[in-house]
Formats: sequence, C-alpha cells, structure tokens
Amino acid sequence: MLPKKIVISLPNWLGDIVLSLPTIKGMRWLFPESRLAVLVRANFAALFKYNPDVDEVIAYQRGGGVRKFLSGWKMARTMREKHFDLALILPRSFNSALLTFLSKIPQRIGYAADARSLLLTQTIHRSKRLLEQHRVYYFLNLLNHFGRHIPVSAPQIHTGREEARWVTNTRHELNLPVKHYLVGFNAGAAYGAAKCWFPERYAQLAHKLVEQFNAHILLFGSGLEAAVNARIVRDGPKGRVWDLSGRTDVLQLAAVLKSCHFLVTNDTGPMHLAAAVGTPVVAIFGPTDPVTTAPFGHNHILVRQAVPCSPCLERTCPRHDQYCLDLVTVSAVLDACRNITGR
Repeated sequence: MLPKKIVISLPNWLGDIVLSLPTIKGMRWLFPESRLAVLVRANFAALFKYNPDVDEVIAYQRGGGVRKFLSGWKMARTMREKHFDLALILPRSFNSALLTFLSKIPQRIGYAADARSLLLTQTIHRSKRLLEQHRVYYFLNLLNHFGRHIPVSAPQIHTGREEARWVTNTRHELNLPVKHYLVGFNAGAAYGAAKCWFPERYAQLAHKLVEQFNAHILLFGSGLEAAVNARIVRDGPKGRVWDLSGRTDVLQLAAVLKSCHFLVTNDTGPMHLAAAVGTPVVAIFGPTDPVTTAPFGHNHILVRQAVPCSPCLERTCPRHDQYCLDLVTVSAVLDACRNITGR
C-alpha cells in the first residue's frame, strides 16, 4: 500500500540539508501522488519556499536541557495529529528516531546507528564503503529500501522575485556597479576553526582579484564570523570589500550568492548553497574530506594540499599550526579563480 503522507526528517546543518535535496526529489519521484513534508530547523525552513517537490514544511526550534525535551514532546504531538504513514529519517541521531517513534508513524526508515534500531521499523546498514561516498549518495542510499533505481540530480535551490529585489536594493545600498565583477568570500565555518583558511590570505586574495578582475568582494557569514570578516575588510582593498555578516536570512543568502560570478570559500554550508543556485565555487579544503563533502556538480574547483594528517575531521587542528591549510597559498587560490572564469 502506497503511503499517502510522508515526512522526511532533515539534518541540522545547512550543507547537509542542501545535499539531501536529491533524496527529497527521489521521494517525490517514487511517490508522485503522496503528500510530502519535510521536518527542518526553523532557520532553514525558507529554503523550501519555492521547492516544487515539497507540499509542507514543519519547522522546529533547537533548544537545550528541559526546553529541548519540552519542544520535542510538543513536536511529537503535532506530528501525531498529522497522521503520517511513513517517515524517512536522514539524521543519524537517537533523538531524530525517537521523535518519529513518539509520533506513532507506522513506517520509520533510517540508518541503524546510535542504538536506535528499536525505534525504527526498517533499518538500513551503514557500511564503511557507504560512509566513504559523497554525502548526496549517502542520503540517497536510504531510498534503495523501496527497490527501485532512483535518478540522481544535483541539488537545486530556487529563489523568487522578493529575494531578487532584496539583492537589487542591497547592491544599490552598497553602491555596487551592476556590470562589475562580483566575488563572494565565505571565510568562516560553523564546524570549527580548523576548516578556515586564514583571513589575512583572504585579504591578500581580495587585492589580487581587484587588480586582475576589477572585482568587488562580498563577505558572507553569520554574526559569529563578523570578527573574521572585519579583519578582511580592514586589510583588504579599500572601498572594494563589503561585509554582509549576519545581514541575510538563508534565502537572501542564496539569492546574493546567485548574483556572484563565483564564490571562494572554506568547506561550509554556504559552499553547498552556492553550488545549488548555480554559482561556480572555489573551495579550499584542509581537515575535511572532499570525497564526501565537496560541492556537488560541475564547474567547481577544489584547492588543497594532500598531507599525511588530512583529512583528520577535527574541529581544531591537533598540530596547532593548521599545516594542511598553511600550505594553500594565495597564488594557488588565485590560479583557481582564473581557471573557474576561463581567464
């Protein structure tokens, strides 16, 4: 019997949410007549505003301690009232499986991990080989349960007129010439400092891009990255570097990334967001694994130095010198920028 109402529980991080989009599209392809909902953190819910594969967005707030327990119990009650037939659980956490169990959803499908097998009705084994694949394929593998070959597509995020007007107004506010080269920088990373190329090198790169491309530089990041971006503004070319830290919601960020000719970034969520709106990406990798988390699709360039200790996947560098990123030079990243533009 085909499920009438399906909910997909999405990961917590922006990059993983973007990389889960092909799985959402795959579920829509498998069950075109079913009502499809996504369960997602509130600050990322806008990503699905224009998504043709999603009928309903259920947003939740993350909390801690007693607040986390109470919000989880309230969400389980809300989910029960919606009478879902099937839940596909992409996160590997215990709580994500517990929520669908408490929601009394008859079919609950997810990976067997973190002692949560008893909470699921169908568990999928996670082999070492699967964990070594790109995250897009890791999520898509859950759909093999249904026994049909799923066409693979690159993640896509759509924006609308409202976001386009915001970009136009922002460019006017910053006095950015319409025909000038616009380059994005994302110099921070939510996961940890070990992933971050150095702000002084981003500033040096900005000087080179102004000299060679006559570019204007937009700096992205949350309020947490404001200090890093302030250093790039201070040391970068005067009047050519503009800091948008904490000034965009996630869909505005997608729209302004779409307006950039390319993005230079660490391994971050905005890296995947840029790729999903069709913006070429120069991605600087250090301690993380490009095999599993590189920008998905074509027209992207990775810059990294293969060293014995990478990928270590650590939040802070165990050597305390960020050796893998220290070897990534400004000239190497500039060469990638030239190549990605065909110059």
